[in-house]
Amino acid sequence: MSGDLYGIVSDIHGNAEAFAAALAAMKELGVTKICCLGDIVGYGASPVECVQVARDHCQFIIRGNHDSQVLPPRHPDMRAEALAALEYAGKVLSPADIEWLKNLPTLLTPDEMFIICHGALTDPDDYILTTEAALTNLNLLERRNDGKNLCFFGHTHLPMAITRHGAKTNLTAGGKIIIDPTKSYLINPGSVGQPRDKSPLASLVTYSPFDGSVTWHRLNYDTRAAQEKMKEADLPKWLWQRLSLGK
Repeated sequence: MSGDLYGIVSDIHGNAEAFAAALAAMKELGVTKICCLGDIVGYGASPVECVQVARDHCQFIIRGNHDSQVLPPRHPDMRAEALAALEYAGKVLSPADIEWLKNLPTLLTPDEMFIICHGALTDPDDYILTTEAALTNLNLLERRNDGKNLCFFGHTHLPMAITRHGAKTNLTAGGKIIIDPTKSYLINPGSVGQPRDKSPLASLVTYSPFDGSVTWHRLNYDTRAAQEKMKEADLPKWLWQRLSLGK
């Protein structure tokens, strides 16, 4: 059994202040390897810094839908504010960083311990928000025949733990579950850079294969500094307002 403590982060979204707080917290917690579930860029004003931090500090990185769409073509249903933020990212990121983002994998099995994806096992852009979606992805997880019963996913920005017995969504700071090796789990760490569970605190999880524990952590960060950068970059008002609201 691995002696590593994994830090699982997702949906950084160009928020360098939140990412810095997450890194500091994981260091203090004794995290030895970091997995990033994608959407390093988009929404926030610091895509360059966030890409560099991810490249320097994350051992396993998945591509998110925003990472894929820094340059066109983009999804026709993408909202105007998201498009504006991607246009900004496309102007400030280097061609090498954009190429690096586009070439990230969509699924990994870190150290052959568990699975990470961005949206879902069904598709990187799918959302796991309904009972039907949860059951479909649990079925896929169980049909892989590789002995993995644990998948971390992002994309929804909502902390949750899903099994065939239901979903836990009240996972605030200190929320903890113990992985039962006889059950299958889909776990969302929440968002580092743009939480949407009505809390403005950055969210991440740590996972210890040694004792099977998954623990949620919520972090204060310099929200005002992140918002000021977004204003200076002339990003849409709602994008920086929502950081204070957690939605």
